[in-house]
Amino acid sequence: MDKEIGPREKHGFEAIIALIAWARKNIDFNYLRYPVDKRNRASRRIPEQNGGIIKREFKGINQKGFELDEVEYWIYK
Repeated sequence: MDKEIGPREKHGFEAIIALIAWARKNIDFNYLRYPVDKRNRASRRIPEQNGGIIKREFKGINQKGFELDEVEYWIYK
């Protein structure tokens, strides 16, 4: 029986790290845009640990219609 995957197991973190590494190797770009909710520290650590720099702050609406207070990181190649 497979073990249930919990949010603290960093699978999302590992997937994003792999995607950033792949993009840096295979795609010609200046930077990746990575928006996250300001209050979500776990999500903010992903771009911060990959050299992301906050370039703008804005209000957004999620898929459920809730307002988000977002920051957008730019992760340079």
